[in-house]
Amino acid sequence: VYWSDGDSGRLSDGTKFRLHGIDSPETGSMKQRGGAKCESERVLGFEAKEAALELTRGKAVTIRETRGTDRYERTV
Repeated sequence: VYWSDGDSGRLSDGTKFRLHGIDSPETGSMKQRGGAKCESERVLGFEAKEAALELTRGKAVTIRETRGTDRYERTV
């Protein structure tokens, strides 16, 4: 699993996903759409991303239930 931040990423088959009911801080630049609102948020976002990575490192990840797609066309 590649994690974009603490609540979204991409599976090895290319499927983009976002976790339902989770809203982690953003890691994106403050200049990009949907990015962090300040540098402190980015720092927290990278910490959340690292936590998600640690939970899934070396493990098989399977999407068991979907709730459609979000505005960025990620499976929720």
